[in-house]
Amino acid sequence: MTLSLAVSNRMQSTSGSGSGSGDDSSDLEHHSIDTSTAIYFCFVGVIGTIANLIVIFRGFRYKSGQTNSTGSHRSAAMDSTNLFIISLAISNLGTSTFSVGIFIFPMYVPNTPINDFTCRFIWPVRELFTAVACYSFTCIAVGRYLILFRSFRNTKVFSSPIANNVALWLFSYLLFALPFAAAYKPVKLDGTNQMICDTMYETAEAQRAYVTFLIVCNSFVPAFLVCVSYLGIIRRLKRSRNVVAPISTLKALPDNREILSIAVHSHRAARISLLLLVSFIITFVPYGVLTLLIEYNKWSSETFPQLQVIHAVTFCLLHSGAVMDPLIVMLSSSTYRPDCSIFKRYFSR
Repeated sequence: MTLSLAVSNRMQSTSGSGSGSGDDSSDLEHHSIDTSTAIYFCFVGVIGTIANLIVIFRGFRYKSGQTNSTGSHRSAAMDSTNLFIISLAISNLGTSTFSVGIFIFPMYVPNTPINDFTCRFIWPVRELFTAVACYSFTCIAVGRYLILFRSFRNTKVFSSPIANNVALWLFSYLLFALPFAAAYKPVKLDGTNQMICDTMYETAEAQRAYVTFLIVCNSFVPAFLVCVSYLGIIRRLKRSRNVVAPISTLKALPDNREILSIAVHSHRAARISLLLLVSFIITFVPYGVLTLLIEYNKWSSETFPQLQVIHAVTFCLLHSGAVMDPLIVMLSSSTYRPDCSIFKRYFSR
């Protein structure tokens, strides 16, 4: 996640200050925290990779089996939601593999390539995965809201779900990942030969402004959009019997049940998005709050000895979304659950 290693690295560089046995004790504590974090990340890597691959596989199977027999409006809505769920799973897969890997590898693989190129163009990819995950479930709720309210007036916005997802990834890269290409630089930890990628802004004000922007855009904006969309869909669902549509659209529908079906499916999709938002708040907000406190209050491991432990816990929570999100999707919709019929037939023999 954004600035995660940078914050960790700053605490590492300050925790080694001192002399005598204090250094040994601090280094031992830091090594213990890193080891525990690495073990937890291995769990996230294994479970998250498997769960997200299942969601991706089931999502593509659902897309390939989809037909337009139920009407173009409903098909566009379902296809759009399905592709955003696939984007969510791909971004979480990147977190459970790439983002976890760049934390573990430099610790245990001495020849991990950390140079100006990798810091500028490879390390910021993890920011891309986090942003795409955040705005994928936001787009699910907002998209369903717009489709439900405009499905009988204007469907051009969601007529190309693939283009919408490409735009989502480009938006996330340009706004969240690209700025770190200029900020990340390879540095050597104090007193060691270990190279790390750290953020080096021109001024402290520039760093503070971007950190604040990032926390706000990755927490308050998605939360507001998802909640407004969810409440709007609930209100629409209650009044679905009184939906007004153009005559040309009504003639193509057998009765008002199709409109009600769209509203019900929109409510279910928005409910999944709301659960994903809760997951994101649980995993992201603690780390975001800690980042702001470190940035504005100048906290360090010297002034606040428990900071390393708190940072490790919030850092682990931050990457837990890669496991929680696919489990929420699978538990909320049978479309994305693994097909266990093959195993049932095998063990029933």
